[in-house]
Amino acid sequence: MYRALNIHIVLVGLEIWTDTNHISVLDGSAGDVLSRFVSWRQKDLLKRSRNDVGHLIIGRSSYDGSIGMAFVGTVCSQVQGGSISTLQHSNMLRHATVVAHELGHNLGMKHDDKRCPAAYIMHSTDNGSRNFSSCSADDFENLILNGGGNCLRNPPKASSVYKEPACGNNVLDDNEECDCGKPEECSNPCCDAASCKLTPGSQCAQGLCCKDCKFKVAGAECRSKMDFCDLPEYCNGSHAYCPEDIYIMNGYPCDNMRAYCYYGLCQSFDSQCEALYGKGARKAPDECFERANIKGDRFGNCGTRGGVYKKCPVQHSLCGKLQCTSVSLHNLPAWSVVSNTSGVLCWSSDFDLGSDVPDPAQVHDGTACGEQKACVGFECVDASRLGYSCDVKQSCNGNGVCNSNGNCHCAAGWAPPFCNRPGSGGSLDSGPA
Repeated sequence: MYRALNIHIVLVGLEIWTDTNHISVLDGSAGDVLSRFVSWRQKDLLKRSRNDVGHLIIGRSSYDGSIGMAFVGTVCSQVQGGSISTLQHSNMLRHATVVAHELGHNLGMKHDDKRCPAAYIMHSTDNGSRNFSSCSADDFENLILNGGGNCLRNPPKASSVYKEPACGNNVLDDNEECDCGKPEECSNPCCDAASCKLTPGSQCAQGLCCKDCKFKVAGAECRSKMDFCDLPEYCNGSHAYCPEDIYIMNGYPCDNMRAYCYYGLCQSFDSQCEALYGKGARKAPDECFERANIKGDRFGNCGTRGGVYKKCPVQHSLCGKLQCTSVSLHNLPAWSVVSNTSGVLCWSSDFDLGSDVPDPAQVHDGTACGEQKACVGFECVDASRLGYSCDVKQSCNGNGVCNSNGNCHCAAGWAPPFCNRPGSGGSLDSGPA
């Protein structure tokens, strides 16, 4: 199904829960189960098995009619890179289209419906289609162009792939130097498709550190930083692939000490409002959050339980539904409400992306909600819960920051690992700057 979009799905891990379920799949709504699954993936699965996205297949008919749910555009996210589906019948091909639909959401694809009204995979109803629309192709292209699919450029190790080794399957197996597909499909001048060997004189065939069949020089930037809380990576001069994506350690202050870094993003209220409502949108006053989120409706809540909106306790109201001001009327979803709070217009919206897509207007985990406090799971908790455990003055001699692996990423002019001698910057994880 994905081949038409030039996407190759590779299975790198398979777990079958036979003795006990690692999360509860019987209680709550599809959204509740999805939240539990991505939390388990982050805390457990990723430590054992690197993956770009996880999918949970559940042996039940549905959750109040919902047969799947996924976060949109989160394929490379450690926090929300997941989706779920229910196996409701023995027709495995039909179920495969449901899995393809939910993975499509992870890859940035929205529902077709009015945009491409014919029956394609990304239509909001389960129609059994095996084809993606041009709308889906455009959505995926936008994800890539906006830097959302960086992890897709590094193929998995052959030892982790659940597939019989074969030349021409687009997977780099242990005995291969390259694999660009079958001879009739391959147009890569660096790879001989018939033998899966590099062509004479070629050092590499693909990868962010491969150009014109040669390794890029050491220090060439292969992945730019996408946010203040992200970190760049560099080629090492002897390998075709960019190092693993690394970012500043969770809990590091950003946005002039008004926010925290969380999985590579500075989680400020203003940036979240701009992402939803366009440039210039800003966080509404705290009073707006309190008045809206204690109601427990679609415009103000702290998530759902069993498909029912939860009211926010006052002390957690900043961690529920996002409330914004200075909103452009041209960017408003159809279902929006405005309230006048102390002379300020506060906006909240129901984006109505479909029953299989979580609400994108919930305040993100890691957002600061008070002095030394941050949002985690719809609660305003001590910021230490984010896991920051670095003294940059002591560990990095004040010349760098700690990265997500706990190592120093040195500023330009200083060398890793401790940023205490002259060098070109970077870390043990980033490749040579």
